[in-house]
Amino acid sequence: MVLWTALEMQPAWLTEMLAGDPMEAERLARQGCDQLEQLGDRGWLCTQACQLADALYELGRYQEARQ
Repeated sequence: MVLWTALEMQPAWLTEMLAGDPMEAERLARQGCDQLEQLGDRGWLCTQACQLADALYELGRYQEARQ
């Protein structure tokens, strides 16, 4: 169940990015990344991490996005 909750952050992230709210998108992506890390998942984590980086870049937090 936790995996599905974490995966639901991906379409939520997209919705927020399309709505022009990168701060909320960053929060959702970070939450998904944290949950996936706790589960030890690496397959879905790479996608969620890219989404987090996109939101951070949009916020002008380039160094953090690069990491």
